[in-house]
Amino acid sequence: MEGAEPSPETHDVSGASSRWRGEDERDPFVLASDLTALASIHARNAEALSAETDKKLEFLLKECAQLDLECEKIFEQAHAQEELPKESSRQEAMESAPKQTPTTSRKLDKGTEPARFVPKVTRIAPKPTRLLPKPK
Repeated sequence: MEGAEPSPETHDVSGASSRWRGEDERDPFVLASDLTALASIHARNAEALSAETDKKLEFLLKECAQLDLECEKIFEQAHAQEELPKESSRQEAMESAPKQTPTTSRKLDKGTEPARFVPKVTRIAPKPTRLLPKPK
């Protein structure tokens, strides 16, 4: 196509041939037809993009709904697995705990727990003679 020269006749977007562009650049009818053709192309492209975007959005919404259901199932399974060890450890603790007589304390009769035993910790200070150098 090296030998082919551009033709003096140009084709607008609508496909209809028009006169030499140099002659009718300011002709309002030609400009209006060009604008109309561009507007129709723009409208078709916008519709196509909108349809494509709608399809992708619907796909993403469906995928999100599926992932949400899967996450909910996983959460319920994890919650059920956490409850099973707690219930079994409670039963074991109740079975292994020594039975107390109900008359040992009035606090137990009222349904309150006994006070926790907290051992006192005393700090022992090192003897200063240990820190001094030994005599020779």
